[in-house]
Amino acid sequence: TAYALGWREYPPGPSACGPLKRAVVVLRGDGTAWRPLPEFGQMTEPQQLTATTDGKVWVFGRCARDGSHGCAASWDGGAWTVTDFGDREPFYRGAAITGPRVWAGGDEQIREWDGTRWTARKAPIGIKALAGSATDEVWVAGMKDGRPALARWNGRSWSRTPTPPIPRLYGDKQQQTEPYGLAVGDNGDVWVQAWMYWVCGEEETTCVRSLLLKWAAGRWTVTAMPEESRLGQIIADGAGGLWAGRDGELARYSGGRWTGYEVPAGPYGGRSVTGLARAPGRSTVWAVGRDETEAEEMPFTNGVIWRLKID
Repeated sequence: TAYALGWREYPPGPSACGPLKRAVVVLRGDGTAWRPLPEFGQMTEPQQLTATTDGKVWVFGRCARDGSHGCAASWDGGAWTVTDFGDREPFYRGAAITGPRVWAGGDEQIREWDGTRWTARKAPIGIKALAGSATDEVWVAGMKDGRPALARWNGRSWSRTPTPPIPRLYGDKQQQTEPYGLAVGDNGDVWVQAWMYWVCGEEETTCVRSLLLKWAAGRWTVTAMPEESRLGQIIADGAGGLWAGRDGELARYSGGRWTGYEVPAGPYGGRSVTGLARAPGRSTVWAVGRDETEAEEMPFTNGVIWRLKID
């Protein structure tokens, strides 16, 4: 079973004037077809989804008419329950399930569900990405004092992992490097995606390049991706490597090299990969994305789901 998160926008009325209305859509795929779960109207901006193998689904995002409140929606197989956390909630950068606990976080705050109630915890860094591990730990990547940072929650306390020096590829023109993605392998390896910013061009605009940082066996390795290749979301491949969305394709990093698998274009010709999930085992990867159009009338975009099966 796989789940996909998105939203549906529609005109406010027959005249089609005014701001568009939005409804959250959660699709459930059973291997033969995708079917929507019942809609719930309280959430206006879905941001993260995580699910258990027994069919429980959690969605995190913004609630309230003006989108100012953070909230969580949980599906128990029969109905949705929405919890409004109130204002001052962060943008949720990741969500994960570790054993009986559910986690979501952003900025310096994490929400933890223990099966009975929600607890707000303060993280030691500004969170840009969050992931759970096979040993029921929670990892977060982000920024602290203007530098990339990595931290781990072991169920009792936080600990920081020192991050490596960032290579100075652009000298004085290089600006900050900021994590934006995180994956934890079944073997405990931790992968961090980061954007490297630098000043480029005659007009001195800002350019960006993907970095891939790996923490394994107590040491870091840092790999700069080619300037023309930008990595999307990463997930562990179950065999010590990675899957990533990249430039209209799914790419697998294994044994020190990348292998690309081009995704077919959608009905409008687009193939922008925005999210990934791996089925249990190593052979099937699901991807979601956008099929964009330049049409002046709705629909402007169309969601796409791809499945890649490796023999």
